[in-house]
Amino acid sequence: MPKQQKKIAYKKNDLVFAKIRGYTPWPAVILNCVDGKDKYLVQFYGTHDKGNIKGSKNLFPYIEYKEKFATEKNLRRVSYARALQEIERASHGPIDLDSSDSDDGDNNNNNPDQPDININPPQELNDEPNTVNSVLQSQNEEEPPLDLKTPADLDRELVEVCEDVVKLCAPLNIRL
Repeated sequence: MPKQQKKIAYKKNDLVFAKIRGYTPWPAVILNCVDGKDKYLVQFYGTHDKGNIKGSKNLFPYIEYKEKFATEKNLRRVSYARALQEIERASHGPIDLDSSDSDDGDNNNNNPDQPDININPPQELNDEPNTVNSVLQSQNEEEPPLDLKTPADLDRELVEVCEDVVKLCAPLNIRL
């Protein structure tokens, strides 16, 4: 007989692993839940994509399932390791995943009643000059943009992420 998972009532801002068919359970935070319905809007760590999850059977509490889903196989993927690193930081204090997203309601599917998953919402381009950005650009015209990274910078960043993964795996007795 299959093992029955007890039904858990999740609430907003709960840290979970969310399971979508065809994908590994992924670290996520619950953004919205519909009272009386078993539907949840989650935001996935690492990618910051949003998705609607039907049924609490597809959600697993982060703390209880961390050791089960933080396997050597899953941690080989840099994106999964980064997501695990983000949820670990979030478990120690709040972070804002939407700090870089402008939520005007047009691009994000925030309604858990809709079953679709909007993995890569289209980005709107705004060609109108922004007063704040114009002032900042005029002050920093001689400086190169801070977003440019050299291959050496990317290598260092990757090494840092890998070191963090090793630190996360040590208490779980996972050898890489």
